[in-house]
Amino acid sequence: MILKSKSLMIALMAAIALMFTACDNDDEGNPEIGCTDPNAVNYNANAEPGGDCTYPSLRLHFHGKMGSEDFESGKAFAVNGKNVKITTMNFYASNIRLMDDAGNMTNMFDTTLLVKSSQMMYDLGQINKGHGHMLMFDIGVSEDLNGGMAKPPADYPTGHPLGLQAPSMAWSWMMGYIFLRMDGQTDLNGDGTYEDAELTQFHLGTNALKTPVTVMVHSDLDQENNVINIDVDYMKLFEGLDLEARLITHTGGAGSDARTMAEQVASNAATMFSKQK
Repeated sequence: MILKSKSLMIALMAAIALMFTACDNDDEGNPEIGCTDPNAVNYNANAEPGGDCTYPSLRLHFHGKMGSEDFESGKAFAVNGKNVKITTMNFYASNIRLMDDAGNMTNMFDTTLLVKSSQMMYDLGQINKGHGHMLMFDIGVSEDLNGGMAKPPADYPTGHPLGLQAPSMAWSWMMGYIFLRMDGQTDLNGDGTYEDAELTQFHLGTNALKTPVTVMVHSDLDQENNVINIDVDYMKLFEGLDLEARLITHTGGAGSDARTMAEQVASNAATMFSKQK
């Protein structure tokens, strides 16, 4: 009787073992359906095609600075020995792209951002997973949108970066966008007041002043939600400029003093950006 029970138990255990072995073999022969795109965050090299893929998203965070201080609209900052108060600081960013360590453009974005000092976060949408070595973009608007303006700002929907803005980011008299707009005042006589005669303005535009920017970001973009944090030091706009003069440029004609100033400001603007530490 005991022998019979032992034999029955051994047979039962063997059957159970055989069942698990069969299940294992079945799993090996029929892997689960999953995401097989290596650009996705849920990539599974062992999965069968057909599963849903989740791709990373990317946002740019532009943090305004004035030297070592945080930028604040309407606040006076010491610039080149004078106090400067900026009330508007906007610029367009277009032709946005990411380059990996090998020099390949891994993500290119068909979008134009209107970066305002009053807004920090900008959504670029979905990207391919990978490493962002360098962020590249132009301060300005692409020529096909700017040259004669294929569509005037009024034809864009409300809220569109290229639509109507307050203050305006386009010139009606020359049919082009203002690539960078800085409005402010400089306390030239040091009396603590900011008068109309002390106006300081940089309004840069025309295709010739579209300014390329490169920022070393060294960011692994392998999460579902990714953010690249960038400091923008508006103090650099004033480098090499004499604040004793009345600094106003609305992109003057070739060879003019205003044009020379515009070119200097555009060159300075390219140096404003760095990865946030």
